[in-house]
Amino acid sequence: MSENVELSEATLKSYKTCWKDFQNYCRGKSQDFYAADTEFVMKYFARKSKACGLSRLFVHLSSISYNYRTRGKVSPCDDARVKMMMKGKNSTGLRTKIQGCGFNLRQFFISKVPSVRQGL
Repeated sequence: MSENVELSEATLKSYKTCWKDFQNYCRGKSQDFYAADTEFVMKYFARKSKACGLSRLFVHLSSISYNYRTRGKVSPCDDARVKMMMKGKNSTGLRTKIQGCGFNLRQFFISKVPSVRQGL
């Protein structure tokens, strides 16, 4: 996201809600919000995938990235593993499980987004 892009009030409100959720998750795990590593964020997304749809997962990802960047920090969401998780692929294009947290993104896509079943 470009630093010069202004976000709408609705986007900022949505980011704020998602950021609060991430902060609560961090508190529950005794994790500093701005020191979360990639694996921690992936586990957070695995938990969120059980409660929300794919588009909302992307809002959570964007919210975390936004909050890190506005504080001059590198977002753990920028890691290639998070990007692969969100695309549902690994380096060979056949991703079925995210290592370390057992999140099956392929099953998530099939169950939550029936219109993409044929594309998986």
